[in-house]
Amino acid sequence: MTSRISIILRLVFIFITGFGAAYLITQTEFWLLGIWGVFFFFLGVFNLIRYIERSKKELFNFLEAIRQGDFSQGSISGRHDSKFNFNLLYRDIAQIFHQLNSKRASEHLLLQTVMEHISIAIVVFDENGNVEISNQATRDLFHIPHFRKVKRLFQDHPELEEKVSDHTVVNFAYKMTLNGNLTTLAIKKSYFNIKTSSFTIVSFQDIRQELEEKELESWQKLIRVLTHEIMNTAIPIATLASVISQMMIDENDKIHDIISDESKKDIFKGLKTIENRSQGLTQFVESYRHLTQLKPLKIKKINLNDLINDSVILLSATLEAQNIELNYKQNELYFQADGELFSQVILNLMLNAIQAFDGVENGQISVHSSTSNHRTQVVVEDNGCGIAPDVLDDIFVPFFTTKKEGSGIGLSLSRQIVRMHQGKITVKSMLGKGTKVTIEI
Repeated sequence: MTSRISIILRLVFIFITGFGAAYLITQTEFWLLGIWGVFFFFLGVFNLIRYIERSKKELFNFLEAIRQGDFSQGSISGRHDSKFNFNLLYRDIAQIFHQLNSKRASEHLLLQTVMEHISIAIVVFDENGNVEISNQATRDLFHIPHFRKVKRLFQDHPELEEKVSDHTVVNFAYKMTLNGNLTTLAIKKSYFNIKTSSFTIVSFQDIRQELEEKELESWQKLIRVLTHEIMNTAIPIATLASVISQMMIDENDKIHDIISDESKKDIFKGLKTIENRSQGLTQFVESYRHLTQLKPLKIKKINLNDLINDSVILLSATLEAQNIELNYKQNELYFQADGELFSQVILNLMLNAIQAFDGVENGQISVHSSTSNHRTQVVVEDNGCGIAPDVLDDIFVPFFTTKKEGSGIGLSLSRQIVRMHQGKITVKSMLGKGTKVTIEI
């Protein structure tokens, strides 16, 4: 029986019982039957209302099941309407949603499998910092077993969180300490929207090994440059020595008994040139030897204040002559290091700061030291001429210098010593405003 016929029959029943009850009560003596007619009238009305309410409830449950994606029920009613077959409609919709859910689950599983297969750490989070997707590489890199908020990644690295939150920066490299090891991360960001929600995807790639390989390649190039430089000096010396030798012997390979004054002058000039070139080559090789043959570390407990004071005493005359003000707050700060090598680093940095005041008045050098998380930090800062951005990346390259009388090994040697102490040295500089060098070991 269709819903339409069922409603019509109920309306007919209500009409008949209502009309009959009214007729029996008002027109006949069978008022008692009329009362029963009234009872059946209200019973019919109640049945119709209940039928309509039940249909509304079933329709509501049907729509609610669609909204919730719950298709566990077999049907919405045992009744069948050939024209409005809700059961068939429900099964069709349920099948479509099952297919969509299955496809969505398969795509999610495929995405998660691909994410886990990638060795690069990747995390996706929404505008509220809720993590939507992350792979095992992320958890391994940051040594976090599980996290739901992206802030969990950056709880020990606030500077990294600030850079990741900066929408103006998309790709950048960041040096940080993970598990006690200094690591360089290449970080890439991108943004996308799904409906009304915004998401950020960030990848973290450890490029420490690649940087080490590049560094090794740089050293190999440097050695080739050094070899070329030495050969450029050695070959002219050998050639000039051969010429002088030929000037002093005759055709029988015997030394001339008498050498003219002009030849003596030429020989003297040649020997002087050989001496000068040899001294230059010796100094060049000596600089290289200092850079590549550092003695083993002799680690002991030292007072950083003593090391800085030693450098101040050595440079006091220069500081006074150039009217440079030195600001240093003395404090008793002890740490484990090779005192002799580390004092050389501090001296090199202070010398560089002094040389940065060429043509600059009211020079000031500040030296700060502190300790945090079992690491010691030394900062040497000046308000000198600064370093141009295009050469800032080259200042640690051996023999690179922008000074007229510089060897180009001071900062290279300093960085090598700091690295031997498992530390790092960084430089920030602005033209016309000064330079800040930070050592952390």
